[in-house]
Amino acid sequence: MITGLGGPAGFGADALPPDDDNSSAAIPLGAAFPSGLEFFGTNYRDVFVNANGNVSFNMPLAEFTPMPFPVAAQPIIAAWWADVDTRGAAPPNENRVYWSVSPGRFIATWFRVGYFDSHTDLLNSFQIVLTDQSAAGAAGDFDVELRYAALTWTTGDASDGMMGMGGTPAQAGFDAGNSSDFFVLPGSLTARVLDLLTTSNVGVPGVWRFQIRSGAVTECGNGTVEAGEDCDDGNTTSGDGCSERCVRELPDGASCVDDIDCVSSFCVSGVCCDARCDRDCEFCDAAGACVPEPSGVICRDAIDVCDAFETCDGVARECPLDLDEPDGTSCTDELACNGEEICLGGLCDPGPPPDCDDLDPCTTDVCVEPFGCESTPIPGCVPPEDAGPGDEDAGPGDGDAGPGDGDGGVDAGASVDAGPMDGGALDPGTPRGSGLSCAVTATPRERAPLTLILAALGAWRWRRR
Repeated sequence: MITGLGGPAGFGADALPPDDDNSSAAIPLGAAFPSGLEFFGTNYRDVFVNANGNVSFNMPLAEFTPMPFPVAAQPIIAAWWADVDTRGAAPPNENRVYWSVSPGRFIATWFRVGYFDSHTDLLNSFQIVLTDQSAAGAAGDFDVELRYAALTWTTGDASDGMMGMGGTPAQAGFDAGNSSDFFVLPGSLTARVLDLLTTSNVGVPGVWRFQIRSGAVTECGNGTVEAGEDCDDGNTTSGDGCSERCVRELPDGASCVDDIDCVSSFCVSGVCCDARCDRDCEFCDAAGACVPEPSGVICRDAIDVCDAFETCDGVARECPLDLDEPDGTSCTDELACNGEEICLGGLCDPGPPPDCDDLDPCTTDVCVEPFGCESTPIPGCVPPEDAGPGDEDAGPGDGDAGPGDGDGGVDAGASVDAGPMDGGALDPGTPRGSGLSCAVTATPRERAPLTLILAALGAWRWRRR
């Protein structure tokens, strides 16, 4: 059976609760069939999943004893219309009825289900698969597959049978609900219905496939061209001019939609081709021949700045080995503070960071992402060449404050330099970028105590003379 559909058992997230003769609410089909399902002259947009082995279109169906087709007023597709009962004890996720709706497909699954009355000694597994075919035919066209994985019982206790045998065996097939149009699978309503597990109309044991075209059921492979068929050569084998869907197969070079359209069974980029033609350096030409790609066609893109892209050479059908850019190739990781990057061993290696020193002693210089170098002025810092007049070094023999110096003390407008190590002042001619500290001008409130100290020192020295 088809699995991988999600949910706890892989058959879909939606399921009927364990019960007897129950049905789902109406299930919208728009996500799978935008044009609806055209079934015997009526377009349906919803479907009901019924516990008793079938799906119906007009209303839920609780009837547990199958009736011979045709059945009035009840359009139905039945894989195993019989008395299913999912109340019996079973391992988790088994003895359940699931369904899945996905783009282009609806699947209902009866997974290891028992029979009335809560019996699980015999179990059946089967599916109904509906596939949209509107793109290949008329709006509302679809395919039906009835797939059987295990068949061991035919009826329930209430259908005049015991232990899953006897009574009225299961019915399988299609019914338009108009009392005239229907199709019955071999063995229905007899014990031979169990043979559906080992027989087929498409050569795959347990798989029965039908086409609903323009609302009517057609059976590809029966030798009769029916509604929606281009051909029917009495088999469902592809490659003989009439495909498994009874569509004429096209020669190499013809336009196609799917592999099944072509005699070669290879539809490559919309052209019937003589080979699968799916290697990196080959393509199917207009004549339907698989040939090498021309030289220079990119066959593998670079995944990053240090990965080289590869091109076809016009001869080989495989892409060359995946190589890195040569070491030393310039690259960038788009970080401003990583310096000049180069490729090394297939990786973009950062270079030395940028030198952000602007040679101004009164700025703080740093590299900031994503802008790069930024210089921030130091508050209160004055470059040495900008110091005011009267700025003199404080030290012995250099014009110390005292009597005879012309002003009787330290000038109130003088600045005191914060020099390196010993606190001495910088020479006013010191260039920027020397690495020495700049002058920090003291405020009047900061200068007053220093003036008093120097005046007192001058007076003491005068007394000693």
